[in-house]
Amino acid sequence: MRYFLAAFVVLAIVAAILEGIARLEPPVRPVAALTRSLPAGHTLESTDITMWQVAEELIPDDVIEQPEEALGRQLVASLPKGMPLTHGVLLTSEFLEKTPSGHAIVPITVDDAVGTLLSPGAAVSLFSLAIDEDNAIETITDSAVIVGASQDESPSSVFSGSTGERIFYVSVPTAQAGAVIAANARGLYAALMPP
Repeated sequence: MRYFLAAFVVLAIVAAILEGIARLEPPVRPVAALTRSLPAGHTLESTDITMWQVAEELIPDDVIEQPEEALGRQLVASLPKGMPLTHGVLLTSEFLEKTPSGHAIVPITVDDAVGTLLSPGAAVSLFSLAIDEDNAIETITDSAVIVGASQDESPSSVFSGSTGERIFYVSVPTAQAGAVIAANARGLYAALMPP
């Protein structure tokens, strides 16, 4: 009888310990997350997204809970593998609604020092080095409007070697969108327009 009582006490202690451990594990919820690190501007495909169990206390309010919500959307910032997806990191209708008729939204990369002066709604002129002239500056457009900005710095540019750059999204006349994209590849400069 004494052994039976000791075994019962040991089982009760083990059950109490296991119940305590179970209470230590935070509640989790499935969220959409990245299967690999991706750059800003990448269009999400089904192979880019997986479902991960994340502690509820760590989940942002605007998290995406179904992969279908993010398919076909573009990232506005570079994100690491495993990062839960939120509506705030996707190029969504919030950006597109700011585009007037006859305009397109394109990404540009600017020096971080200039980037600190830019904010959504700012009118900017975009310049680049001319292709056919030495040290000549060419105006690409004086009709660009900032509609969004990434929160991360861009990877260093192959051409400039700079690491202090940020990605912004600008609304430009559709006819100038190709020139802005081409100029961005060789080095783009932005200047705020006077109000």
